[in-house]
Amino acid sequence: ERLMALLDSWIAENPHGIGINWTSSLEVAFRAISWCWIWALTCQSSAWTPARVEAFLVSLWHHARHIERFDSIHHSPNTHLTGEGLGLLYVGLMFPELRRAADWAALGQEILETELDVQVLSDGMHYERSVGYHKYTSEFYLHYLLLARAFGLAVPDSMRDRVRAQVDAARLLRRPDGTWPVIGDEDSGDTLLLAPVDPQDQGPVLALGASLFRAQELVPFTTDAHRAAAWWLVDEPAWQWLRDAADRGSSGSDRAYFATRARRREPVMERDSGALPAAGYFVGRESEGADAWWCLVDAGPHGGDRTGHAHTDLGHVEIARGATHVVVDPGCAGYTIGRPARDHARSEAAHACLVIERSSLAEPAGSFSWTRLAPTPTHRFGDDGHVWWCDLAYERDAVGGRLTHRRQALLVRGVGVIICDWIAGATDGPIAVHWPLGIAPNEV
Repeated sequence: ERLMALLDSWIAENPHGIGINWTSSLEVAFRAISWCWIWALTCQSSAWTPARVEAFLVSLWHHARHIERFDSIHHSPNTHLTGEGLGLLYVGLMFPELRRAADWAALGQEILETELDVQVLSDGMHYERSVGYHKYTSEFYLHYLLLARAFGLAVPDSMRDRVRAQVDAARLLRRPDGTWPVIGDEDSGDTLLLAPVDPQDQGPVLALGASLFRAQELVPFTTDAHRAAAWWLVDEPAWQWLRDAADRGSSGSDRAYFATRARRREPVMERDSGALPAAGYFVGRESEGADAWWCLVDAGPHGGDRTGHAHTDLGHVEIARGATHVVVDPGCAGYTIGRPARDHARSEAAHACLVIERSSLAEPAGSFSWTRLAPTPTHRFGDDGHVWWCDLAYERDAVGGRLTHRRQALLVRGVGVIICDWIAGATDGPIAVHWPLGIAPNEV
């Protein structure tokens, strides 16, 4: 009854297409997805009077029609567009009796399938190189696969492989303590909030991916809270598989996985380090232990071409030791904050980067676009089992000259992380290397 009272008041106070709650088509899509779940979970309740059912279906029809008419193909052709595609697919499949339902389902499927190649790189990372928006996109496509399975939609193997790559990318970016770095923009959103976890936690992506792809190797990196999300979403056989896999001794830390591999004398190199070469993210880590070192280097191109959620973070490094986050990307405090604060949060000055006064690497154009992009570096990386390393270099303009910056990051197992910088050339402006710390300086 409380749910119905809230739904009644929202419909009464938000006429179709009028007011702030109809401004963003992505928000309309998220609401439509939530309403589909409201119906799925409560449709047998006697609280659904005929009048309520009619008002609900009329409003839901207007939701889908609004998304169809005002999609973000020209405004925000990123996660806005794919989220809207998912909303259309949900409504079109779950309410086939609605006029235009088949058109909505077809359009939603077309958007998701077309945008997968546009927005998801070959290594599985989102093209804007934002960890938070990678999570969003992974959720969208995992929901797509669930709907395809439930309603018998044909999905090419190549598409499934790319979604699996999204899940594997989330696994690679995970810190030793089970948290994720905040690289690029992040707005703390969820497609469907079904697990009691922090918004930045991508564990539910791993749990859902494990159950969909029967990926036993992902289960040790999930917790009961992560698997709670899968409990709502997957069918009974998939849930039974996930529960059995967890009961076989998996835990929420890397340690159980590596201990098992060590007992079997199996190599752990594929877990020690890895790369998202298309995105330009390279990760080195120690195998086990509460104080395991972890390092991520951004040695790739500016994210998303001229789109809005990437930051100017060329050469940025993230360093953690166990649960201690030593060097971190501070992220951005908001999208509608003042332009100077927004520009600073997106600049190299807010990241672990080389900074040259009066000579920025990239130039913003508004809060969500760029006039000039950062250069793309050359890079190399490797791992001999004792030392993981990543080496990047690029040229950049400077005041009164031009500089070459080379950075090498090394994770020496059992010792720590070493960062070396070489700067060559001439400039009239002061230069600095910034280190945004996750802990107090005297604790580093």
